Amino acid sequence: MSDATALMLALIGPGADEAAALDAIERALEAEVDPLHWCVVHRGIEEAEAMRRGAEWAGLAFFPVVPRLAEPSFAPNRLEVLAEVRMFRLRVLDRDVAFAAPDFFGLVRLARARRADPGLRQRLCLVPASALRDHLVWAAAPAMVDHARQNLGRHWPHAAAQLELTGLVRWGFALGVLGLVLLLLTAPAAGQVWVLPLWGGLVVLPALLRLLALAAPAPKGPAPVRPAPDRAGLPTYSILVPLREEANMVDQLAAALGRLDYPAEKLQIIFVVEARSRSTVAAVRRHLRDPRFSLVEVPDAAPRTKPKALDFALPLCRGEFVVVYDAEDRPDPGQLLGVVEQFRRQPEIECVQARLVIANARRGLLPTLFAGEYAGLFGVLLPALAHWDVVMPLGGTSNHFRGLR
Repeated sequence: MSDATALMLALIGPGADEAAALDAIERALEAEVDPLHWCVVHRGIEEAEAMRRGAEWAGLAFFPVVPRLAEPSFAPNRLEVLAEVRMFRLRVLDRDVAFAAPDFFGLVRLARARRADPGLRQRLCLVPASALRDHLVWAAAPAMVDHARQNLGRHWPHAAAQLELTGLVRWGFALGVLGLVLLLLTAPAAGQVWVLPLWGGLVVLPALLRLLALAAPAPKGPAPVRPAPDRAGLPTYSILVPLREEANMVDQLAAALGRLDYPAEKLQIIFVVEARSRSTVAAVRRHLRDPRFSLVEVPDAAPRTKPKALDFALPLCRGEFVVVYDAEDRPDPGQLLGVVEQFRRQPEIECVQARLVIANARRGLLPTLFAGEYAGLFGVLLPALAHWDVVMPLGGTSNHFRGLR
């Protein structure tokens, strides 16, 4: 019996036979995923228990967490590869110990190495992948916060909010605001004719643009039905869900994400929660038994914004594609499959905005108006702008991007 088959038998547990082990390995390889992760997802084995069984089979030590023996001081040279780190060394008492979270075939190699070098057991300890990730986030938190704050400014300084304006621009803006205030204060005495151009620019022109969009040619016939991508060849998809003081939304959000029609072993759903939002953190932890879900706590540091939280968690994404959902989102179960097909059909596209539909339009006047606004935007205005080859800024949720990998 091969080492891989023996390891799979150990992972599946009592009652399994060689045929079941070979079938599990074959299914994982067909899906192009790590067989260890496949067992966690499809065999209902908790991640920590799977690694414990693997460590016992390999004759190596196991610990459920990585001990925090010092202040966080890990400063990786390339944060974008943080999701690929599988080992972290610590000084424990009188010796250096490597805490590792290997994949299935890494476990096979470590078992062989331990047989060749029995002393390896004293220098290596296996931990669950989530425990290693949590420790890396804790140890690298200062570097990750700095990266989240400064990365945009370092790479695209003219697109960042901290863009340094010249004194002339600052004074010009201040004087313009002061002049506008003075004009508004003198309007009752001097007449309001001068207000008309300003009103036209702010109100009439956007309304005319929407009316003009109605004249754009509508697509002829229903959208063509395209076959779904081959499920065996689907890439890993990372989902980022930034939350802050939204504990009441977690249960229904987790249920909606759980209904996504996408191979579970290829979904990485990360709830990105501000550490100070303790009730939201606790609400997310209740759902972490689902192997698709994970939690990243963002250290309490200004600015406490959604972009900073997303930039903090982005290095942990393993997916070929990444999507951002908000707490109130209920994505269509087939949305990810459709987006993958769109990205593959048009490789020049870097981002896809899913159509947003307001679901509570019948609950009052304001929800009705809100739903009408979104229906006009996504059903009329954006298609018209696309027809005219006009670029339009995207919304802040349900945005799909090509990932870092």
